[in-house]
Amino acid sequence: MQITDCKWELDNLGVTACEVAVEPEDTVGPELLREIAGYQYQVVKVAPGNIGANIFLEENGFRLMETQIEVELKQKDFPYGDRLFGFLMPDVSFKDVETEEDFEALLKGMTPEMFVSDRIALDPHFGLEMSYRRYRNWMQTAFVNQSASFYWILYKGEPVGFSMYRLKDGIWHGDLGGMYPATDQGLGLLTASAAFLYMRQRDLKNLKLVSCISSNNTPVISAFNYCHYNFRKFKYVFTKHV
Repeated sequence: MQITDCKWELDNLGVTACEVAVEPEDTVGPELLREIAGYQYQVVKVAPGNIGANIFLEENGFRLMETQIEVELKQKDFPYGDRLFGFLMPDVSFKDVETEEDFEALLKGMTPEMFVSDRIALDPHFGLEMSYRRYRNWMQTAFVNQSASFYWILYKGEPVGFSMYRLKDGIWHGDLGGMYPATDQGLGLLTASAAFLYMRQRDLKNLKLVSCISSNNTPVISAFNYCHYNFRKFKYVFTKHV
């Protein structure tokens, strides 16, 4: 079992926060509650199979907010030949976010509605605006530290979404992305496919994409399933406000 002091959440959410990772073999009991008692927002992520942990958390005021699903797909297994991608590819292009002016323009195009399925947005203690601020802060930190890269997704030359990613040792980590709510052209499939279309247009090869999606966002789950992603790991996410 691992406990992380999420100090950054004090700026994002205005509360002290911790995150606990619980594996199938871990025992969750009163000792854990004592260890995290000083945190105002307590997040516990439980691996499947540890039913005892789930029951204990529910009995002690924790609420199940989502299931996080880790997904992966090798570039060679992406269905480039699918008819829908054949239809989309001629009109889809990308623009890298390279300058501070680019990044400010990217932030300006975002809206809170992009994050309606986020557990922070759905939590009555926080809400949509808090979720929006949290993601903006994360993106700004990543851009300033150069710990992630960004690009716009363009459809017929117009921005319709964005992506934030990290590329390391042949693995493309899809950290964050989304389509702009004003986009109403049936482009939701790009949430799961844009990275692979980007790879092809930039002539990047032999990569594997790893990302994480939420059970609260069923359209995104459907999109990743359509693109043949492997659903690898699941975490039940419980939260409690103190």
